[in-house]
Amino acid sequence: MTAIEIATAVRAGERKAREVIDEHLARIARRDGELNAFNLVTADEARHAADEIDRRVAAGEDPGPLSGVPVALKDNLCTRGIPTTCSSRILEGWRPPYMATVVERLVAAGAIPVGKTNLD
Repeated sequence: MTAIEIATAVRAGERKAREVIDEHLARIARRDGELNAFNLVTADEARHAADEIDRRVAAGEDPGPLSGVPVALKDNLCTRGIPTTCSSRILEGWRPPYMATVVERLVAAGAIPVGKTNLD
C-alpha cells in the first residue's frame, strides 16, 4: 500500500494503525539483519502511537493526513528522549532534549516513526 492508501484506510476505519505498524515492524525484523538499514527500531513507541491514532479514529476524530503511515527517520534527525547518533560512536547514547521540526510536523500529521536509519 502507498502512504496515501494507508492514511485513507486508517482515517476511514478500514484498517487499524496498529495492524499497519505491526506489519512494518515484522518486515523490519525479518530483513534488517541482512540490510542493516536501522540503527534503532522504536517498536514500543510506534505501537503506542498507533494505538493512540486508533483511539482517536474510534472517537470520531481525524488524526491527520498521514494517519498511521510508518516513517523511518534518518539518524541525524533529533527525537526527544530517543538516541540520535548520526551513525557515529562519538554520539552513542545521546538523547536530545528536543524534537526536530520535521519530526514534530510528521507526528502532528499522524505519521508514526518506527526507528532511526543508518547514515553509512
